Amino acid sequence: MRLWFLFILYGILVVAIKSVFALPGDFLLLAVVYLSFYEEWKEALFLSLLLGLFLDIASLSPFGTAICSFGSVFGLVRFIKNKIMFQGAPSRFFWVFLFSILEGLIGLGFVNLVGNVPRPFSIYLPKMFGNAFGDALLGIVWLPTLWWYRHLTWDKLFRSQDVLLKK
Repeated sequence: MRLWFLFILYGILVVAIKSVFALPGDFLLLAVVYLSFYEEWKEALFLSLLLGLFLDIASLSPFGTAICSFGSVFGLVRFIKNKIMFQGAPSRFFWVFLFSILEGLIGLGFVNLVGNVPRPFSIYLPKMFGNAFGDALLGIVWLPTLWWYRHLTWDKLFRSQDVLLKK
């Protein structure tokens, strides 16, 4: 239950902040990558699709774009997670870069499939590579932060200070 509460709160906060400020990275994609690597598949799939729903509600792209791309990235990560190493910073950089590119391509393909005006991939590829590079740099630091966030408890947050000072 704590996992659900924390990631639903995380998703709402990220979508609210992204709708006001131009954040440099895709924090929701990093949450999907984290969930697909480190959590049970049923809870992680539901939360990944829910994060996509939150993003679809707030974005101007056709409804279902984030759900489709996050679900596809989740499925791909779960399919190959036992075959790759994800612990070191260089490997996190590489895999987050790759998953960010794939998420962009899947989202653009979905928009082209559903939207009225086709968008050529060649125009958006340089921006996708730039965004993927930023996501990969952010993923080096943010994925361990999400691990810490997932293990957060009320006791760790609101521990009484006098208990710590007594000997």
